[in-house]
Amino acid sequence: MVGLAACGAPNDPGSAASTPSSGDLTISDLPLPAAARSAGGTATEGSTTSASYLVDGSSPAQILTFYDDRLPSLGWELEKPDAATGDGDADATWLQANSKLLISVEAHAGTGGDAGVITQLDLEITDQ
Repeated sequence: MVGLAACGAPNDPGSAASTPSSGDLTISDLPLPAAARSAGGTATEGSTTSASYLVDGSSPAQILTFYDDRLPSLGWELEKPDAATGDGDADATWLQANSKLLISVEAHAGTGGDAGVITQLDLEITDQ
């Protein structure tokens, strides 16, 4: 089992940034699992910013637990509990001030003989 430790400076994978003021939230303000790597950068459409990551060696449940353990201390409140959406997919919705965060995770088989699980992590922040 791979640990999902939060450590490092703000915006580093695995770090937890301080609570930003309302209206100033960005994807870079969110903690990321240590093994997360970008899967295409960020995109903004209207008041919604999204980003996708690939996380090696962590299941969707482990990634959601990572956020369950870290987001409350950053001022986020769970609006919709973690919910399985079928086939190993799951999501959770969090609120902070005037922002809504949707976390979606989806398991993929690793490539190669012993690569294990790779989970796609999608983060979406919407200013409300």
